[in-house]
Amino acid sequence: MRADLSFRTCLAGRLAGVAFIALVAAGCKTEKDPDQPTLLGAPAPTAYLGVEYYYNWGAYGGEDILDYSLVNAPSWLALEDTSNKARQGIIMRGVPGLSGGNRGEADLGKNTNIEIVTTDGKMAGFQPFDIEVKPNVMSIEVDEFTEGEVGEVAQTRYANTCAVPDLSASGTHSFALNVYEDDGTFKQTDQVSSTTYRTYAKVTLEKPSVTRIRVAYQLDSDFDPENCDAGVSAPHQKCEYSTSNTGRAIVGQDIVVLGSGSDEAVDDEGNPLSYITYERNDANVYDRGVLTFEPGITECYIPLEVVDDRIPEPSELAFIRLTEVRDGIAALGIKNTGTQAGITILDNEPVVSVQTLKGGAKDTINAGDNAAAT
Repeated sequence: MRADLSFRTCLAGRLAGVAFIALVAAGCKTEKDPDQPTLLGAPAPTAYLGVEYYYNWGAYGGEDILDYSLVNAPSWLALEDTSNKARQGIIMRGVPGLSGGNRGEADLGKNTNIEIVTTDGKMAGFQPFDIEVKPNVMSIEVDEFTEGEVGEVAQTRYANTCAVPDLSASGTHSFALNVYEDDGTFKQTDQVSSTTYRTYAKVTLEKPSVTRIRVAYQLDSDFDPENCDAGVSAPHQKCEYSTSNTGRAIVGQDIVVLGSGSDEAVDDEGNPLSYITYERNDANVYDRGVLTFEPGITECYIPLEVVDDRIPEPSELAFIRLTEVRDGIAALGIKNTGTQAGITILDNEPVVSVQTLKGGAKDTINAGDNAAAT
């Protein structure tokens, strides 16, 4: 009996040893196989000329430190060199139009099937993506305003905007005013001086540029002193005040960038506006200049002065145009053919109207030398 028990115990021990050896031979594992290198993220599908494009890729997987490369990428786009080789992921950046050879507008358009590839030396992962490069559009707008009144000032200033001009101080402007005889023929030119009141045009850049942008601006109007009513020729009252010129402001007489007797515009703390310069035309009138956007700025202002001429007249229309980008990269309008804003000047003179006692319209019938109201 004892011998049989001893045999069974020995046999069980041998079987356990064989099982242990079999498990070892089968190679028991405590870790899984490494994951294939995988890139995480989706970069923005749109970039802008002169604006930094930036994306921080994430990644995981692989048995070793990952290396990265770009395939079929535009010349302006590159991976950032980093000394931290242990980090998972990589930064991708560039400035269309500037980096990669300063190609300017040649970088516009859609770049398809770009790939970022990562590898640990044995396995690789990739991620395809597209980027369309668009122009950085500059636009301009002006609120309508009334002669003899101070324009409205933006209440909030942000880090990406220029200092708003102080509109509280009035100015003066002298100009030549044509005087006519009773029959409308030209008599003489008088030099007159009028008070001016300030407003401004707002110029917006779609995205913050990495470089300074300088853009030229100019006041303009459809007024034409040669556009006369039938039967007369210039100079004549029926030319300057012709039907065709009704409602058209005269630059240098109704509106200027800077009055001839005005101080240059300042901000609300009395500091000069470093981003604006003024230029004169051939008639020695300040009707143009240059506006400067420093890097990172997306909104700036062009000060304007409206002349309070004390002459009753209908609302008048002028224009302010952005004419040329002199430094930096920006598009003047969607098609980059120039951009402008209409300026509506409302008259501030009293208007007389005739009504009945009940507020209705009153007609007048002339009979001989008498007039009867109905």
